[in-house]
Amino acid sequence: MRLGDCNGTTHAGRMANAASVLRTSMHARRRRFMRGFDHILVSTGCIEDNLKLSQRLGPLYREIRAFVVGRDRAYSSYYPDSAGGRCTVEVPYVSNPIITARQRLSARRALSAPRRWLVSFQGSLNVCCDPGKKIRSVVSRLSRGHPSDVLIEFTPVNLSRHLVHDVHSWTQLYSRQADTMLDSEFCLVPQGDTEVTSRLYSAIAAGCIPVVIANRLAGAFAASVPLNQLLLRVEESAFLRKPHELLSRLRGLAGTERLRRRELLLEHAADLIYDWSGSRVASHFLQTAYTGCIAPVRTETLDLYPPRHPYA
Repeated sequence: MRLGDCNGTTHAGRMANAASVLRTSMHARRRRFMRGFDHILVSTGCIEDNLKLSQRLGPLYREIRAFVVGRDRAYSSYYPDSAGGRCTVEVPYVSNPIITARQRLSARRALSAPRRWLVSFQGSLNVCCDPGKKIRSVVSRLSRGHPSDVLIEFTPVNLSRHLVHDVHSWTQLYSRQADTMLDSEFCLVPQGDTEVTSRLYSAIAAGCIPVVIANRLAGAFAASVPLNQLLLRVEESAFLRKPHELLSRLRGLAGTERLRRRELLLEHAADLIYDWSGSRVASHFLQTAYTGCIAPVRTETLDLYPPRHPYA
């Protein structure tokens, strides 16, 4: 969702027009199901230009209170008011598109190819709060002693701010991330400002086994996609106490087990990656929205307006 002008229209104007269309669509009809209960909205942008979803949508936000909403941060404790609608379903964050484009050509052939890095991480230390701030700080220690198979790179704070509106810099960063993830056995997915991150889905696309250091991260479609078979979980407090034990654990994982997990990543990439060939993301969202938000609701509950907001 872009906040700027587009083809002579402003963001605020587009939101006002959309709200007007929805009011006509939902409220001109008398059946209760036509007040938005049969509408869905999917957004993978939580905060842009420091504006939460409710602020970005403006007059449109009032019209989506009865929607089922797909959000990238459905389980976040930090930004609960960035959600909307009567029920929220977690959907995948958008992954690195350069990785997907490269994997389209060679994903199957690259399964058993040797990779340069045992484990890698590229990201920012500019994290708002704990536990993400502590976890990222400890991640920086993994490269102490200069192990030749570990790559830890942090983006400088001033560069992180510069990247926000610089498409060229974003392309360079994404290309560098693609090079690294496609050449890594394991990709660290540590908590940042929240537990949700596009890094998880980029790692899955790259066939790089995600190592998740975020206790509350559930992942999209966790009820139908076997995420715990695709990734390795590391308990936050254990990592903070003894971070280098993680490297020993990863080195001790047999090559056959690494290959098995990469095969599973390739098998389930279409379940979680939007632009993967034969992507099943839309089907999973609709199924999850139905089973989590629609099927459990008694018909008489639909008379409540505006509805309360649960997380599915």
